[in-house]
Amino acid sequence: MNIEGLKKGKFRQKVYAQTMKFLKAYMPFLRAKIAYQIAYGKKCNLKNPQTFSEKMLWLSLHTYRNNPLVLALCDKYKVRRYVAEKAGKEFLNEVYCVFAKLEDISYDKLPDSFALKISQGCTTNLFCKDKKELTREALTQLLATWGQKQYLYDKMMADIGGVTVDKLDKCYICEKYLTQNGHLSPTDYKIYCFNGEPTAILVISDRFEHKTGLFMSTDWNVLSKLSAPYRAPAQIYEKPKSFKQMLQAARQLSKGFPFVRVDMYDIDGKAIFGEMTFFPNGCISMQETTVNGKTMGELLDITAELKKLKEGKIK
Repeated sequence: MNIEGLKKGKFRQKVYAQTMKFLKAYMPFLRAKIAYQIAYGKKCNLKNPQTFSEKMLWLSLHTYRNNPLVLALCDKYKVRRYVAEKAGKEFLNEVYCVFAKLEDISYDKLPDSFALKISQGCTTNLFCKDKKELTREALTQLLATWGQKQYLYDKMMADIGGVTVDKLDKCYICEKYLTQNGHLSPTDYKIYCFNGEPTAILVISDRFEHKTGLFMSTDWNVLSKLSAPYRAPAQIYEKPKSFKQMLQAARQLSKGFPFVRVDMYDIDGKAIFGEMTFFPNGCISMQETTVNGKTMGELLDITAELKKLKEGKIK
């Protein structure tokens, strides 16, 4: 069976997903080429990258892969210090407590409402509006799955960051549950920053329900609709009250990086930092738009990074 056939059918999709995770952990260059070929139907040009995806993959395999700062900023707890220093502690969500080990988390130690997440992980988040709706058994079962999900993630991050797995000192963060206008989840403002400059905002709402979204410009005009699974909202989003502060924070946080997505929330008119994303969707099939007639591949200038590789300053 060729690898493209793995994507057909639920069982094959599962096998494909696990295959890609394995390759990303142990053979990242091969994984990049295969995933790109499947997603776009053409070979991935990593020697002279042109498209947004090719350039993002190149960054993930070179500039960002051996960058300890990037690894630290991918950590949901360690990044807080960076945000406080570069943008200001007023952008940080309130942390109730931090657990050093998974087994330290217990039902009784958790507040009435909270968001629980692993400092270094993916799809390992628990958003609890009311603890009365969460049983002890459900919490125990969920935390057990978190432990099972961590091994390959640790290996991938160790490979990207150039450090050994035992140095990935994770923790478990319990922070304030963010709510907005009665929705299950607040609207996400994902700010695409190129070489330290906010350029486009991917706005996502109802991510646990209807999955709606749009690309907006920095002067709050619609740039484009999103691809599946997102649909356009019934009406254009109202500009958040803290939008100016969001852009200011994103500008400070993204300085020095060819690309990073800075995710923010607006809670009662206050800008709250979410996370910094260096590898959106694994750098494959990302949401894209054009800005002033330029594609994101054109907006992402990695000329200086390519020169560093040629001069042997990065691997």
